[in-house]
Amino acid sequence: MKHYKMILATLFVALIAFTGLTAQQEKSQSQPKTTEHLKFMGIPIDGSPTAFANKLKSRGFTLEDPFSPNVIWMTGTFAGVSNSDIFIYKYPSSANVYRVRVTFPAQDSWSQIEMRYNQFKDWLSQKYLLLESTEEFQGYSPEKDSDKMTKLILGDCTYLCKYGAGSSEGEFLGTIYLAIRSNSSGYNKGYVAIEYEDYLNAEDAEQGFIDDL
Repeated sequence: MKHYKMILATLFVALIAFTGLTAQQEKSQSQPKTTEHLKFMGIPIDGSPTAFANKLKSRGFTLEDPFSPNVIWMTGTFAGVSNSDIFIYKYPSSANVYRVRVTFPAQDSWSQIEMRYNQFKDWLSQKYLLLESTEEFQGYSPEKDSDKMTKLILGDCTYLCKYGAGSSEGEFLGTIYLAIRSNSSGYNKGYVAIEYEDYLNAEDAEQGFIDDL
């Protein structure tokens, strides 16, 4: 019986190892291999946050107070919208930038927010592949502008698009998210945000966490 239990235990361990290996292989094969990085304003999302910020500095962006040890905050004009905030992210386990987030100035009119959202949705759809799109209010669909703003502030509103970026060779480079968010500072305002996440550096940073386990 003891020998039988040892065999079962050995088979169980082998099964777990095989399952984990298979999952990693499927994940690695789910996207075409690439050595190219997703770009933000023509700049590859790679290298140190400081080096990346210096490239944006040369384009007129200004450094703000440190946001956190892993985030650099800048302001400037993006896609014709002045006073836009740019956040440059890195994982604690990595030295490289993996995500850049743009938040446009907050507005207190739903129609203005939605107009900006639709404009960027149209522009992004001309450059990237639209993968998902959800645009709805939870509970009921309000008609008045003020009621839509209330829904947004209460968190009963989902406006989100997800895009995929590829190289000319068909390799997956990263993901772009477009969303409407409510202002977390306590004011009854909302804003449009765009996030660019580089595939390679996000995967490398995630692998660093897995290696710790």
